[in-house]
Amino acid sequence: MASKAVNSSYRLHRGSGQAVVTLKGQTYYLGTYGSQESKEKYRRLVAESLVSKTFGMKERQISVAETINAYLEHAERYYNGGSEY
Repeated sequence: MASKAVNSSYRLHRGSGQAVVTLKGQTYYLGTYGSQESKEKYRRLVAESLVSKTFGMKERQISVAETINAYLEHAERYYNGGSEY
């Protein structure tokens, strides 16, 4: 079953004059408000968000453990294995 597109209204971003839509927590700027191009982008994004289970997800998200591991490896290289202390 496809999930509903939340906050999927085509609307004006007053500061930039662009059309904007928010889908699954992500905001997309579509181009000049009212233009045919921005309306086509809107329809495409809404349709894609309804069909795709992975719409709006980043390709690869690393875990906290992977981040800590990467930092520890960096610190060991940077501080030369702690031999100065």
